[in-house]
Amino acid sequence: MAGMPSFGDILMLSQVSSKAGRAFASGRRGAPREFQEVEAELSGLAKVLKHLVETLFADADNTIFARANHLTQHGFAALLESCQRTLRDLDSLVDQYQVVKEDYQSSGVIVDRVWSEVVLSSYKSIMWTSEGGSIQDLRNMLAVHKSAIVFVLQALQKYYMGWTTTLV
Repeated sequence: MAGMPSFGDILMLSQVSSKAGRAFASGRRGAPREFQEVEAELSGLAKVLKHLVETLFADADNTIFARANHLTQHGFAALLESCQRTLRDLDSLVDQYQVVKEDYQSSGVIVDRVWSEVVLSSYKSIMWTSEGGSIQDLRNMLAVHKSAIVFVLQALQKYYMGWTTTLV
């Protein structure tokens, strides 16, 4: 995602966030409370990113970004690149630590992806971020990404478009 993010870049981030959120929702009954907190942050981030796409690319001219100065454009692109890196790392972790569970029933086989027992029993000692952070650090990082995107979008809307909207 070098330079200004495209419609597809941001939409892809929303989808990856949503996918990761579903991973943290799987096996909810046996999952730790922290998994539900991460799921909530991922769900919120996915919604904010989707709203960002809808707002920024509502018209063909990309009015908000087109009117923003180069420094603002560069800063926002850097924010989205950081978000992308976090979500890419998390997506890789989800693929690594989830297992396929098959449940054979009279109606057929139900296939579900759930967290491995190793993760559920030792999630507090797993490095959840590329910087070696805990699951709480991951939750905090996702919350910061979400808040920063909301803040920047609202500032851009107010300054360049003369209107605001509630994103969260």
